[in-house]
Amino acid sequence: MSAAEAARLDAAVAESWKLPPLVLMENAALRAWAALESRAGRAGFAGEAPIVALAGGGNNGGDALALLRQARFAGRVALAAVVAATRIGDLTALQLASLLAAGVPVWFWNSEAKDGLGDQAREAPIDRAAIKALLTSAGLIVDGLAGTGLRGELSGPPAELAALAAAAARPIAAIDVPSGLSDAARRHFPVLPARWTLSIEPRKTALYRPAFREAVGDIIAVEGVFPRDVSLHPQAVLLEAEDLSRFAPRPSPSAHKAERGRVALFAGSEGASGAAIIATRAASAAGAGLVCLYAPEPLYSRFAADASPLGAALVREEERFFSGSQPASALADTALADAVLAGPGWGFESRVQPAPSEHRVSLLARLLPIAPPLVLDAGALRLLSRLGPEAVKTARAGRPLVLTPHPGEFASLLGRSAAELLADPEPSLCEVSRAYGAVLVLKASVTWIADPEGRLAIYDGREPSLATAGSGDALAGVVTALLAAGLPPFEAACAAVIAHGCAGKAARAELGWYDAFALLKVLARLFEGATR
Repeated sequence: MSAAEAARLDAAVAESWKLPPLVLMENAALRAWAALESRAGRAGFAGEAPIVALAGGGNNGGDALALLRQARFAGRVALAAVVAATRIGDLTALQLASLLAAGVPVWFWNSEAKDGLGDQAREAPIDRAAIKALLTSAGLIVDGLAGTGLRGELSGPPAELAALAAAAARPIAAIDVPSGLSDAARRHFPVLPARWTLSIEPRKTALYRPAFREAVGDIIAVEGVFPRDVSLHPQAVLLEAEDLSRFAPRPSPSAHKAERGRVALFAGSEGASGAAIIATRAASAAGAGLVCLYAPEPLYSRFAADASPLGAALVREEERFFSGSQPASALADTALADAVLAGPGWGFESRVQPAPSEHRVSLLARLLPIAPPLVLDAGALRLLSRLGPEAVKTARAGRPLVLTPHPGEFASLLGRSAAELLADPEPSLCEVSRAYGAVLVLKASVTWIADPEGRLAIYDGREPSLATAGSGDALAGVVTALLAAGLPPFEAACAAVIAHGCAGKAARAELGWYDAFALLKVLARLFEGATR
């Protein structure tokens, strides 16, 4: 959910169950501590080093202080709190008073944070040297300096204390989101990096922004804070490995090759034959029964001489698409395909074509109005801006279209920087998806998927072994095969992204570092198991 949706949920539950906000805070703190304590031993903060809670003035600060009290109830004695704020909210003040009354050491970072509090707070020390020593010696720092309600960049006393905590280089557990991360976060905003984030379910979509995902650390689900049967209106759905079997097509035991899906590919160029081979084999690994590669010269001659690495039918691209003014044979060919992929390996210009860029633009323009479900990847995405979103959308006339850009290709569709888009992908993703009438798959360490109706899905992959040449070509081939098998575009994209991510993790466990060719065998095994 977005932060705004989560705030509405909080208010709705409090109203419908007639609960004061303090009760929900207590429930969240109890469950957050239980989730954190279960990891204490293996995470290395079960010893005598203190747990130090950092509290801002808002409810996130109250959550951190309440968690510290739960730790005290559980028998932990080495505890301390540091408060940094310009104003303390009522709930945070209540939690602070409880800790002070119980004798838990409390430091204040700045004098303004004491305003309006009782005598015990006024007597608490402001000693930045002591706070620095405390943070350096901490076994665990609990970050409650700012939460999802942050409207801009973290600033003032909370930002000063956050910088000191980051420099202490101690394990940090953030409450709900790391301080500095919110729906309003932009790429230049500082975020206090966490080792763990205690996510009060439902999770916040800001946790999965690729630019900030590293700062979130491991996400620990804190469940049971809200009723299970509460009505949710999520901003996005989170895809998990278990979802693949729900999406993956299951061919009949008596299915013949045409019923398993017919895929046509337009891929490769001189210097990039590997992209064509990987995309072709990936389509077969995902279950396609018939795969045909339309190869440009000189790849056609090379593959025709030794088709063993290809594993697909081979057609000379120029004969079919550039032999006359009317692409009649091309119409017949693509009518026999159930899905078409164009673009892998188009980044290299062929020396055979006199004007290769125009050649590719012409090919793409001919494909758009005649292809069945169409996937555009790599070099084809770079050419879309030459045609324009309105022309593409009109040419497709409602036929399914899937775009699979990496951040640089996505940025080229919008004329913005990749860093800016990765810091807040959702608005731009939906904008491009609607403009082109396409399902959009933004490939990054966290993959975001959008469709023109506004649906969003997120896959928290974070698998560095997939950052290898040809990995994206494999994903494009899988999407195309699933479209050919009859899956709707959004579902095909979701299934392909899950399968690609799971295959990457499995390949790394089995092989260590690997190349894209090795990934294909793992993909084939994974799909065979998911479609039984």
